[in-house]
Amino acid sequence: MIRMAISSKGVLYFCCVRGSINGDKYMNIVRNHVLSMIYIAHGSSFVFQQDNATCHKRLDVLGSFDLLGMDVMEWPACSPDFSPIENVENIGKRVFKCAENKYSYVNLW
Repeated sequence: MIRMAISSKGVLYFCCVRGSINGDKYMNIVRNHVLSMIYIAHGSSFVFQQDNATCHKRLDVLGSFDLLGMDVMEWPACSPDFSPIENVENIGKRVFKCAENKYSYVNLW
């Protein structure tokens, strides 16, 4: 599974994760990788956007965002997905599939 973070500054984080993502894995990625890249690119003034995937909406995940002082954009349920991440992720998946035969798959978690 491809996980990435993008912003107006470009791709901030990209990784391949074996298996599914639960709330714990998601927060591990956000805390240990994504958040530092956001601060480097944008400082402390940013709005975090995510969709309504189950791992994004767990109460402990949302509580962690509050504890970290992150401003998270509300994303209404069943709304059209106009997020640019979908297009960028599709490109990332195609690139990864091309490179998959050349490089070994790393199980990061």
